[in-house]
Parts: sequence; structure tokens; C-alpha cells
Amino acid sequence: MSLLDQIRQFPNSSALAQSLRAQNPGFHKTPELATLYSDSIINAMTHHKNEQACRLYRLALTA
Repeated sequence: MSLLDQIRQFPNSSALAQSLRAQNPGFHKTPELATLYSDSIINAMTHHKNEQACRLYRLALTA
């Protein structure tokens, strides 16, 4: 499954943010940052900027 397909599995920004918080311990201190990342990722997907969405997702997992 491609990274883009993984991102598309999330029904909304909240579900994506929850997943980011679970995968990246850094978001435990700043959960609102996961929300900002997820909103940006979903926004990129909405505007068909799939490469940008993938870059943001990878960055969010390692931030």
C-alpha cells in the first residue's frame, strides 16, 4: 500500500490527527501540532497536491 493510500484511509482530519499522536510521541506534549499537521495534509489532498500531502505526512511522523 502506498503512502498516499494510507493517508486516504483516514475519513477526516481528526482521525488523522489521532493517528499521528499515536505514532509520534512528540505530539503527546503538543497535541495541537498534530491537528495542524493533519489539517494541512487533508487540505493538500483536497487540492490534489498529493506529493505535498505525502511530504507533510512523513514530516509529521518524524517531527
